[in-house]
Amino acid sequence: LDAIGSQVWNLCDGKNTVEYVITSLRKEHKLEQKEAEVSTLTYLKQLAEKGLIGFAVTRSKKGEKRK
Repeated sequence: LDAIGSQVWNLCDGKNTVEYVITSLRKEHKLEQKEAEVSTLTYLKQLAEKGLIGFAVTRSKKGEKRK
């Protein structure tokens, strides 16, 4: 893993949202929003396809905004 890959891996602790991971990388590495989103989501997808991570989806109550 490179430095960014290691950082993403360490943030996949079951407590952080995908949005938080993207924001953290964007700020720390001074990336554009789209660049951070595409690269992070691509990497997370690769990890999931290899069975290394999974995603938890929370359901919001009717009329409540998702975070």
